[in-house]
Order: sequence, then C-alpha cells, then structure tokens
Amino acid sequence: MLARQYEQMGDIARAERTLNALCVLLAGDPEQQKLYNLANAMLDELRENQAGQPDRYALVEAALKRADTLSAADRTDEAQKIWAAIVELYSVDRNAREYVEQAQTRLKEGIPPGP
Repeated sequence: MLARQYEQMGDIARAERTLNALCVLLAGDPEQQKLYNLANAMLDELRENQAGQPDRYALVEAALKRADTLSAADRTDEAQKIWAAIVELYSVDRNAREYVEQAQTRLKEGIPPGP
C-alpha cells in the first residue's frame, strides 16, 4: 500500500494524508468494507506509533538552529537553502506548522533571527 511506503520513507504526514483520504473514499461502501477496515487500522497504528515519538521533529529543530547559525555568520545563502528545504518537506505536516512558519519568516526577512 502506498501509505506504507511513505511511512517507511519517513514521510509520516503524507502517509497519514493518504490513509485519511482512502478512509473517506471507502467509508460507507459495503463492498470495500475489508479495505476500509485495513486502512483505518493502519491509520490508527500510524498515529499510535507517532504519539510515542516525542522527538519526531528533532531533525527539523536542529536544521533551524543550524540555519540560524549560518545566517548569523553571514552565510545567508546556505541558511536559505535549509529554510526552503524545511518548507518543502514539512509544509503539509500540520503538526510541524510552527517550524514551517519560522522557516518562512526567515526566508521572507532574509536576516538572522533575534537572540
């Protein structure tokens, strides 16, 4: 199943969106009840697994700090690449909204963050 591939690649937000969409598509169709049950169970499992990982965003947090350090050292071009990557990778993950907004702000400002 496509959602499982996304999960294995580490794209949890995409896996969750895929399973959500599949559940909506299959809900109420008696001929697809088994597939609906499977998709729903996978969605529940995905959410349970993610709830037990408090440092799910450790990578993006470290990247933001690294970009801020680069920007403060007058290496803005390198920092902007990191901020743009954060926006690209996490913009669809509603749980990462705070990080995406920080990266977008830094990109718009093009200046290092305050202390």
